[in-house]
Order: sequence, then structure tokens, then C-alpha cells
Amino acid sequence: MTPAPPSRRTCTKCKQPFLQETRRGRPNSTCTHCRAAARQKNLNPPDLALPEADLNGAAEDLNRSVSDFLAAVQQSTPTPLLLHRIKGIQQMVEDAEAAAIRRGRLQGDPWKALAQPMNVSARTCTSCRTPPRWAAG
Repeated sequence: MTPAPPSRRTCTKCKQPFLQETRRGRPNSTCTHCRAAARQKNLNPPDLALPEADLNGAAEDLNRSVSDFLAAVQQSTPTPLLLHRIKGIQQMVEDAEAAAIRRGRLQGDPWKALAQPMNVSARTCTSCRTPPRWAAG
């Protein structure tokens, strides 16, 4: 049996045509050059300015909310209003947690090191790209 001729495809990255040998499985959508470039490790350190700003902003918001909560407690604010503030503080803690995880991952910290203080297994962390617990933005 003679092999089928190669098929002509267009790279989705560089838009250049390339030939792909006929084979089983999903056809390539990128050329050899673009696939090799995608596999190369980026030697430039990541820009941590945005994650740092996110973490600083989350910490400042949390600090402000906790201070407001303390003032509300000292002023004998009704309990339902205090509980509403507590829910807001819990959301801010989750936001700060997500910002800290994002910064840690960009710094190269392994999931295991980030999961341990949160009492979460590393397997849970890596079971999906964005763990639901840490997906807050």
C-alpha cells in the first residue's frame, strides 16, 4: 500500500503554508517552527508588577474593611449588618488568597508549596488550570 501524499495546511500562528505527512490522529495546526518556539522556555523573568499591585490592592481593601468592621462592632451595630460585613470580608480574603497564589505561581513556586499553608492537597491544585477556590479575580 502506498502512503497518502502529504496534505497542505496553513499555520494558525504565522499563517505560512506547510506540508503535513498523512498520519493517524489530529492534524497539526501549527508549523514545525511555531511548535518548536512554543515549547522553548521563556528565559525572561515574568513581570510581577501586576500581581504585586493586585495583592497590595487586595490587602489594602481587606485592611480597610476589617477596620470598618471593628468600628461597627464598637458602635454596637445591629448583628445582621455585622454579618453582612463579615461576608464581604470573607470575599476579600478569597480575593487576597487568589492574588497571592497568582503571584506565587508567577514567581515559580510549586503548587505543593502553595497548597500546604491552605490545607489543600497539591493534587487538588493541579487537577484543573484554575482551582475554583482560587479563581477569584
